[in-house]
Amino acid sequence: GGLGAVVKTHGGESGDLFAEPGSAARVLLDNAALKLSVASEVSSRNSPPRGRGANDRYDRRPTTRMGTVWLVRREFYRAKEYAEALARGETERDADLDVLVDVMEGRLPVRMHARRSHDVQTALRLQEEFGWDRLILEEGTEAFMVADLLAET
Repeated sequence: GGLGAVVKTHGGESGDLFAEPGSAARVLLDNAALKLSVASEVSSRNSPPRGRGANDRYDRRPTTRMGTVWLVRREFYRAKEYAEALARGETERDADLDVLVDVMEGRLPVRMHARRSHDVQTALRLQEEFGWDRLILEEGTEAFMVADLLAET
């Protein structure tokens, strides 16, 4: 995932994207949301092709949904430790972790790609675990299967 922006693309020239407000085509919000995914696409085709050894450039991780969720959890726990260390004055600023802290402190929403019903459930568990105030579920093909859970949360 990554930090998303809202861009008005109609009108003006492409060079106007970073122009002053009021111009036609421009960046409206440069830090709109953190985009994450717990769907299968994140880990698909991350294994090396047949015949290649481990640790080559085609051998990427994670290779499972569980591994993807582990990475999300690991980074948010790192961000928690970072925020505490920053408050004590024991660390330097880290722009990547600042984004995750912004999510945990409610300044930035999460846009979560969660297609299957168990992906939706995982997204909701992550929201509860890390205290995300704003979670936007995207591409919830099987969200109807957990409609009661969604209505409850």
